[in-house]
Amino acid sequence: MNLTFLTDGIYPYQLGGMQKHSFYLAEFMAREGVNVHLYHLGGEGSVPFSDQARKNIKEFVVPFPTPGKIPGHYMRNSCRHATQLAEMVKIHSPTDFIYAQGYTAWEILRRKARGESFPPVCVNFHGMEALQPAASRRNRLEQLLLAPPMRRQLLQADYVQSLGGKLTDLLLDLGVSRDKIWEIPIGLDEEWLANQMKVATQPRRFVFIGRYERRKGIEELNEVLKQLGPEQDFHFDFVGPIPESLQLLGSAFTYHGLVKEQERIKAILDESDVLVSPSHSEGMPTVILEAMARGCAIIATDVGAVCEEVDSTVGWLIPPKDVLVLKETLLAAINLAEATLVEKKQAAQIKITEKFLWPPVARETTTRISKVIKSS
Repeated sequence: MNLTFLTDGIYPYQLGGMQKHSFYLAEFMAREGVNVHLYHLGGEGSVPFSDQARKNIKEFVVPFPTPGKIPGHYMRNSCRHATQLAEMVKIHSPTDFIYAQGYTAWEILRRKARGESFPPVCVNFHGMEALQPAASRRNRLEQLLLAPPMRRQLLQADYVQSLGGKLTDLLLDLGVSRDKIWEIPIGLDEEWLANQMKVATQPRRFVFIGRYERRKGIEELNEVLKQLGPEQDFHFDFVGPIPESLQLLGSAFTYHGLVKEQERIKAILDESDVLVSPSHSEGMPTVILEAMARGCAIIATDVGAVCEEVDSTVGWLIPPKDVLVLKETLLAAINLAEATLVEKKQAAQIKITEKFLWPPVARETTTRISKVIKSS
């Protein structure tokens, strides 16, 4: 099978859920014997694929156009980048199938709609945040630019990957036919699995990991934490570039700042009991899977595909933007019996091994594509 894989970011050059998804999906599909023509933005050195995968991966670096100062430059540059990709795919990649992350298939789909010959295309917009409820006025303005071309591509594509949950509902509401939707989760590298389960700690330790955005729900989380009295025995770690103006004072809070080292993230999670993800919108957060793999229970809002990751066996799934429920849930976690919390932590690790490891996720993706190619 010859697969053209388009992405506008790949780990470790660029950080983020989609970027990690691009790296690991290419890695494990190549291990399955798929010939992958990978188009990405490039960076320092080369992508650290395994020797086994590299035998089946051919890389093409297509840098993203330099940002401009005029509003809307990201979408204009995305269109220009997609045009470059379409031209290069025509020249360099006789292919059976095109798998595209984000807006990278924009021009290919436009040309297909006009009758130009291209193989089947599957697009993956991950969380589709531009189509989810806006968290702020600025976010809403961004959506006015991002949403229209996203809608067009989702409707033009031969297939659309959904991470599941509310994201599938969003696609159906948009008018994407169910037979075009592939529900496939993201995966996690087996190296994230902790070797042993630690008991619940006292004080109960919570952790938030993420960059600061309004949609991440830090304001609601801070509001709740300010209401918890000194009689509550807990400690809260924050990992990410949280503005100093939003940092809480007191010995119960530790701010680690931006942490890029994977081993340090693991160490922080290993000391934690519960990851808290109070987002207003999400796709399928990798950080939740990473925390589950390290033996954390999860408090998370029911947005995007989070319900595929979190249920009552591994933690608490709560409505977004509800300060009262978030407070009640944090109190429940603080006061939960140690044995019950350990059960949730163990269930989280088991769920990772049963549903979210990369080899079976990549294998399912390969199988879906193979069926399309055989029927074409």
